[in-house]
Amino acid sequence: MPDLSSFHDVLFPTAISFGATGGPERRIEIVQLTSGVEKRNARLAASRRRYDAGTGIRSLNDLYELTAFFEARRGSLHAFRFRDPFDRKSVPPAVAISPTDQAIGTGDGSNAE
Repeated sequence: MPDLSSFHDVLFPTAISFGATGGPERRIEIVQLTSGVEKRNARLAASRRRYDAGTGIRSLNDLYELTAFFEARRGSLHAFRFRDPFDRKSVPPAVAISPTDQAIGTGDGSNAE
């Protein structure tokens, strides 16, 4: 279970996040064997998001706001909310959200389906 005490329920500055670059990233190890065959191993089952907020800084005030936010989180010690405008739904952008988009808590309470 994740340690929720290391999570701060605050949103990263929106104006800076709109200018940030990045997105999903997968950690894959590729090993070249002596026979010439490649073996690939995914270190994580799902992708992780990685962003560069430096591209979203447009003024000295933005830099001050980002520095204050970073110091309040004590660097990368505490997680926080980051709004990615392109990753905000469980379905493609043109499809309406419905309760059946994702399987959450399926089963009868004793047996999982």
